[in-house]
Amino acid sequence: MTTRCVDHVRAIAAAVVAAAAMAAGCETTVERPTNGRPLPPDPRPAPVVPEGVRPNAMAVMLVGPKPADTNGNGFPDLIVIDVLLFAEPYPTPLWSDGAFVFQVYPMGMSSNPDIQPLAQWRIEGPALLASRTQSLAGASYRFGLSLLESGTDVLPVPAIDLVSRFEPAADGPAIAAVGVRTIQLLPVNRR
Repeated sequence: MTTRCVDHVRAIAAAVVAAAAMAAGCETTVERPTNGRPLPPDPRPAPVVPEGVRPNAMAVMLVGPKPADTNGNGFPDLIVIDVLLFAEPYPTPLWSDGAFVFQVYPMGMSSNPDIQPLAQWRIEGPALLASRTQSLAGASYRFGLSLLESGTDVLPVPAIDLVSRFEPAADGPAIAAVGVRTIQLLPVNRR
């Protein structure tokens, strides 16, 4: 190879390296996704609930697909729930002083005044403060309701209905969750 050819090859190699370096520094921005729809708007912070507003609605959600068997006897005994209080029309959940009352009844029997609950829990004071947490939705409470606290986890029914209400510390009506949460109590398979 002649000196001229070597210089020409070096010049081409330098140009390729320079082009690669310039391409690495470029940024491509996408204004539209490939499916042609416009991008969603940027997220905005949730509205803040004003101080002094009292809750007037609640939501109860089961955590996990079924209750846990904490004592290993094959029967589920721990129901874990998340509870959110709301001051409608504000969409952001809040914490409030008061007491939560939870009762479980045989499935379909919670509205019958002649039927006593199979188990019940009242959570207030320090236990209520300790249950405060932040979920994806915002301020919430997480409770572990143990059937063992009522004496046994071997219940004569295959499913129960969980009824929930919040009793505010300040004067005001109790707030009941809309409907019941039905929970299956299928025995845990032990292998």
